[in-house]
Amino acid sequence: MFIRGIRQQALKDWTDERLVEAFCETGDEQYFTELFGRYTMQVFLICKQYLNDREESREMVMRIFSKLLEILPGLEIRIFRNWLPVVVQRECLNHLRKQGRYVPLKEAQVPIPEEEPEIYPATEELPIGESEIKAALAQLDEAQRVCLNLFFFKKMSYRQVSGQTGFPLNEVKSYLQNGKRQLKKQLLNLITTR
Repeated sequence: MFIRGIRQQALKDWTDERLVEAFCETGDEQYFTELFGRYTMQVFLICKQYLNDREESREMVMRIFSKLLEILPGLEIRIFRNWLPVVVQRECLNHLRKQGRYVPLKEAQVPIPEEEPEIYPATEELPIGESEIKAALAQLDEAQRVCLNLFFFKKMSYRQVSGQTGFPLNEVKSYLQNGKRQLKKQLLNLITTR
C-alpha cells in the first residue's frame, strides 16, 4: 500500500505525454487511471455543454474513456491536453447525430436579417449632447478614440479602419470593443452626475 502511494504520487509529476507513452508501451492501466483523474472533470464539462444533461454527460464520459482505453495504444499523440477536447467534441456530436438531435449548420433554418439592426441609438435620442460625447471621447486612449471616430462617425468598415490607421485587423476590433466599453462608462458617469 505504501509503495503504491509513492508510485501514484510520482505519477502526478509526470507529463500527460509521458503517461500516454508509458500506457502504450506497457498496457499498465495505472498510467491511464492518472490521465482519467486529471481530465474527468474537463471531459464532463465539455459533454455537458453539448448534451445539456448531467446524467447523459456522465455516461458519455465513461464511454469516451472506455474508448480511449482501447484506441490509445494505436495512436501517436503529441499534446494530449489539446487532442482530448477535440475527441470529446467529436464523440458528443456523433452521439447527438445518432439520436437525431444534431442539425448541421448547413441544414439549420436560421433567418439572416437583410440589414444589421441598429444597436446604438442616434445621438439625438441620447440624453446628452455632442459636447459631452466629444468630452468622453477625449478621455479614451488615442488608438481607441481614432478607431471609434473612423468606425462610427466616418462609417468605415473594420478593414477600412485597419487600412487607414495601419493597425492589424484584430487590434482594430479590440480597440473598438474596449473603446465602446470605456465610452459607455464615461457617458453613464456624465448622465448620473447631472
